[in-house]
Amino acid sequence: MKNTHDITQRIFFDLEDTVIDSFMNDERFINVVQMKNFIKDRNITEVEIFSRALWEKKERIHFDKRVRKNFPIVLGIEVIGNPVINPELIRMICKLKHINTMSNGDFFDFFGKQDSFMLMVEFLIDYKNCRDTHFILVDDMVKTMNIEFVHRNVTVETINIRDIINNHEYNEKDNSYISL
Repeated sequence: MKNTHDITQRIFFDLEDTVIDSFMNDERFINVVQMKNFIKDRNITEVEIFSRALWEKKERIHFDKRVRKNFPIVLGIEVIGNPVINPELIRMICKLKHINTMSNGDFFDFFGKQDSFMLMVEFLIDYKNCRDTHFILVDDMVKTMNIEFVHRNVTVETINIRDIINNHEYNEKDNSYISL
């Protein structure tokens, strides 16, 4: 989280096919050059994770042991907090949307990644009083777009990783990866 001119910036990264190749197998960081340049350009020092890969407790433990610690080494940023999407948040969103119940696995399938992120932001605005905030999600499954909630002073920006990869300002010589 970063505060600039009374606007808090919360940045979320997806994991698989965005910053790492395959979770629980190789954890090879991908798009390293482009992501480092994007991080530098946006003055990002810390991120939160918004990923389907971390549904289960064993996956979150694996993330904490193998992946989290490598973000500062590879990308120069810290991962803060726990993964945002969790069973408790899904239950609250289902209640908010008058849906009886939904399994963790069905959540992204039902809403899609973009709408899931928007629902999380809506929940944070309404129930956690996250006003004056610029939410950013970098993910391979979203469209690049901006939405502004003027009366709440909230902006939601979703960025498809391919738009970062294809941005010549973020490219150097290669689309490198780092295996740890």
